[in-house]
Amino acid sequence: MIRHQEKESPVEIHIFGARGSLPLGSRPSVYGGNTPCVACIARSGAVLVLDAGTGIFKLGRELADAGPRDDLFLLLSHVHWDHIQGFPFFAPAYDPRGRLHIMGGPTAGGTWEQALCGQMQHPYFPVPLSALHATLEFYAWPTPTRWPIGPFLVSRAPTNHPGGGFAYRVDCEGISVVYATDTEHFASCTDANLATLAAGADLLFYDSTYFPEEYDSHVGHGHSTWRQGVDLARIAGVRRLVLFHHEPSHEDESLADMGNQAAREFPNVWVAREQIVDLA
Repeated sequence: MIRHQEKESPVEIHIFGARGSLPLGSRPSVYGGNTPCVACIARSGAVLVLDAGTGIFKLGRELADAGPRDDLFLLLSHVHWDHIQGFPFFAPAYDPRGRLHIMGGPTAGGTWEQALCGQMQHPYFPVPLSALHATLEFYAWPTPTRWPIGPFLVSRAPTNHPGGGFAYRVDCEGISVVYATDTEHFASCTDANLATLAAGADLLFYDSTYFPEEYDSHVGHGHSTWRQGVDLARIAGVRRLVLFHHEPSHEDESLADMGNQAAREFPNVWVAREQIVDLA
């Protein structure tokens, strides 16, 4: 159990990675340098992890310190490397006393197990998936109905991204969090699927890789802008918007400017950084 807040809330949201495409390495940033990983922690201590970017390494160390568990769930949005590249370094996956449940919406080609196995095959990685000694349980999610995952109730919507992917809504003990990364907005309208998924949510993580003026040279790359995030948050009646999946070349000053621009149109907005999200 890794709950840290002094005032206990029904659900804690920890951001362990908010960068897109590749980690920053040693370059310092107040927003952190890891690729996507967000943890939702229920009051019971059950942990639902959204994506396995490099941020999952730090999460894994915290979980390992707390001992083995069987209420650990990994929900993957898609299999591009920046969202799974941290998985081979996830400490709980090596603990033979633990159990890890891995799942996501249906993949375009193969299964989640095949994807994670593929990135750990020779010559890409020295340790195969078979060397992970925890009990790994992979689940298919063939229909778009709401899915109970431990104490979490999860819904999904497709994202507009090369190769496909999914946005997720996690409801738990009266708190609703929507994770909508790696999606490109439609030119003519707001994505109705995402608007439905995010309706009335307490927290919306939205792909804000580009400034609006950068977007024209990146059409078709599968990413969006802060302005589209604001539009979606307004239409869906979201309480708080989190700008997520930062473009690697965006320095701290640039990200702070993005947050300031967004806040002029949607005051309750926050640029994601690696820390606990204040749900107040």
